[in-house]
Amino acid sequence: MKKLFFIYLLIGLTACQNTEKPKDILDKDTYKKIMKDLIIAKKTQEVLKHKDTSIHPVLLVYKTYKVDSIILKKSTDYYSKDPAFFKEIYAEILNELKHKKDSLTKIIDSLHKPGIIQKSRKKKLKSDSIRIKKPIELLKKIGKLKKH
Repeated sequence: MKKLFFIYLLIGLTACQNTEKPKDILDKDTYKKIMKDLIIAKKTQEVLKHKDTSIHPVLLVYKTYKVDSIILKKSTDYYSKDPAFFKEIYAEILNELKHKKDSLTKIIDSLHKPGIIQKSRKKKLKSDSIRIKKPIELLKKIGKLKKH
């Protein structure tokens, strides 16, 4: 009798679940991209909070993906029914952000090696002096031509 009760209970619970995804829910890949960009945007907003700026990074994410907070909320509610999916998504997001951070750290560290910044400044000075020298030479030639 108990076995029969649990079978009916199990059938009743599974029959009540709607497995069809509503049409205004974001697909998993887009949802993951938006969530990753929102994490970055919110951290950017924290940094910009102390500066007088009209930039709103979170709104830029919504505009980029052509979504609004309502669609994102519905998608979050829908996907939150599957905790394994949430865990997987956030693990992937954290891994991608760590990879980006490591890449940026390597670039910054390579720029701080002795000589690299100084070399780039010397190149800029040389290119600037060449640009200035040519117009002066042209003016001298023009001046010589007028004297004759």
